[in-house]
Amino acid sequence: MRIMGWVVGAALVTSVSSFAGVTSGAGTWKGFGAKFDRNGSQVGEFAIEMVSEAVGKHELKSKITVTIKDHSETHVQTLKDSGNNGFDIESDHGEGGGYCFGKGLCEAYMGTQTHGFAITIIMDGPDSRRMLVTELENGNAVNFIRESLERLE
Repeated sequence: MRIMGWVVGAALVTSVSSFAGVTSGAGTWKGFGAKFDRNGSQVGEFAIEMVSEAVGKHELKSKITVTIKDHSETHVQTLKDSGNNGFDIESDHGEGGGYCFGKGLCEAYMGTQTHGFAITIIMDGPDSRRMLVTELENGNAVNFIRESLERLE
């Protein structure tokens, strides 16, 4: 299984916080998720661990490890506040950005015109996040990824 595509939402779900800025996502987070094909059939489960540190007042650097069965991959990502409830994303698997639309709801996109990820982020509280990632190819949904994470510290 290709892990890289499973990692996209993990960092965003923990890092973005409506109106508080990206640095409010600092800390250690753990959780689980599942990937589904476009017909709704589950194709796998995974665990996530993420450690995020604030760099100044407007930037958050994260190290994300996703584990599927006995295989793990680690990726890095930086989120930067971009004003007007927006944020920019720089990672080792793409660039993008997004906006928060009121308390507890954000949307992001990361990728290119031919392959990308639309990410809906729901903040259930300061230490709990859920998200739904839609993987897109040429504008068509090909996979869905569900994740939930809790801040440990």
